[in-house]
Amino acid sequence: MQQIPYSDIPGQLPIFLDAIETFEKVSRFFNGDFREVDSYRKVWEDLQSYSFRREEVSGVLVEEQERLRAPGAAIENAKLAADPRTAAVLTGQQIGLIGGPLYTVIKAVAAIRWADYLSEVLDTPVVPIFWMEGEDHDFEEIRRVTVMDRDGGKVSVDLEDRRADPHQVVGWHCPGAEMDRFLKGLDSTLPPGMHRDEVIQRIRDCYQPGIPLSDAFGRWLLGWLGDRGLVVAESLNPDLKRLAAPCFQRAVTHSETHVRLYEERKHELEVAGYSCTLKPNSAFHFFYVLNDGVRVPVPRGESSEMSEGDLVELAAEHPERFSPKAILRPVVQDMLFPTVAIIAGPGEVSYFPQVQPFYADYERPMPVIVPRPGITLLEKAWERNLGKLPLSVDDLYLPEELLTKKIAGRDQTDVMQGIEERIQAVNASLDGIESLVSDVDTGLLASAQKLRGDVERRLQQFISRVEKGIVNRDKAMEERIQRLRTAVYPDEHLQERVYSPLNFLVRHGFDWVADRLGSVPMDRYDHFVVPLEE
Repeated sequence: MQQIPYSDIPGQLPIFLDAIETFEKVSRFFNGDFREVDSYRKVWEDLQSYSFRREEVSGVLVEEQERLRAPGAAIENAKLAADPRTAAVLTGQQIGLIGGPLYTVIKAVAAIRWADYLSEVLDTPVVPIFWMEGEDHDFEEIRRVTVMDRDGGKVSVDLEDRRADPHQVVGWHCPGAEMDRFLKGLDSTLPPGMHRDEVIQRIRDCYQPGIPLSDAFGRWLLGWLGDRGLVVAESLNPDLKRLAAPCFQRAVTHSETHVRLYEERKHELEVAGYSCTLKPNSAFHFFYVLNDGVRVPVPRGESSEMSEGDLVELAAEHPERFSPKAILRPVVQDMLFPTVAIIAGPGEVSYFPQVQPFYADYERPMPVIVPRPGITLLEKAWERNLGKLPLSVDDLYLPEELLTKKIAGRDQTDVMQGIEERIQAVNASLDGIESLVSDVDTGLLASAQKLRGDVERRLQQFISRVEKGIVNRDKAMEERIQRLRTAVYPDEHLQERVYSPLNFLVRHGFDWVADRLGSVPMDRYDHFVVPLEE
């Protein structure tokens, strides 16, 4: 298993890098260092001062697990949530087709592991809960499943969007015949494997025409990890919304305060050199209202068709119609559950500093924010191909131009060194020319310097052509590199963010993949390259 520092992977947000590398820089924006056991103890101790509607929440969770055909371990953990001694570890994700990209299940496995660990540390039961976020309306974000086909190429299979309104929440959407077409396309795309029949059957059991996408997602995740104790909570569940009604009422009455908190924290972060990833429009409330499943933004102030009193009354009588925006969603979750820790991806770690002031306004301790593991899975065949190349795994994460340079430099050292020596000789000649003409005419010196610039530019273009020629001369090497890049770092994106886990499930099965995802160290916060075969 190889570790790659996140700082070596392009595209990481500065506040995330500081959180995992130099936490003291950002500690004031969080509630405890995730590396320190005492951070969790303190949050758990603080939670003892607050009341939770445990029995009611537990009853809703039990009913939901049973409705989604959860294994017994998930149902028992849902019942355990009624115990005043029980804490929670939360994670979650927007619902995606067939469970979404690989990082979704990485989060879920991490939540299970952290719940087990914290139950020992805190000497109390800890339940892992996955929040299924189905309230977004952006179908484009969830409509496709990306896999590798029989030839190792990257292929996406899309579900047609047949919603009546483009702003309808995706969780309640019930695809019809288009789901059958999607499943046939996926079946014809997935390569063979020992567990293929089981995987296809499970997909068809969960994703049937007429089943809401949120329910299908829950069935899939529980079918995979429910026997390990994972509990799911549906964001759209009207009974959970009813228990969260006071949160929505406060969102209405504290609207001015919330805008001020957002602006103050935005300023603090910018002064500290960080950008904000959450950018709610302060002309609107930090929640939507659902009209027949369609999310409608609610203006603040006199421009609103609904007065503050109307909204407070609506929150009391029909809380199921309220949908919190991202900046309030974590607080709503943690008003329902005694959450000690939240397992968060890099983007979420980066936006929780914006959420922190809202916990104080709702008079709840912010949980410890734990970065989820970053994982790339490596098949044995990919390892073998890598062994035939003058590369290491971390080289595959280089931009293509730098990767080409590295291969050329390693594969044809003599050629590149010979060219470099001759370029040095050219530079020496140009130095001599500048020295000779400088005593004749300063205008000639300027011309000589321009000549140097033209020569250097032409030489650099020539070197690039030589480097590409070295790589292209060995077509087999080029193909191996491209196949590996497609598998490990597709289109210069992390594998976990692009591919569904389906390819790995087809070859290795549900338990083996979950076990490999759970094999990474919990006390290190790099990106791990995990071989699928030991």
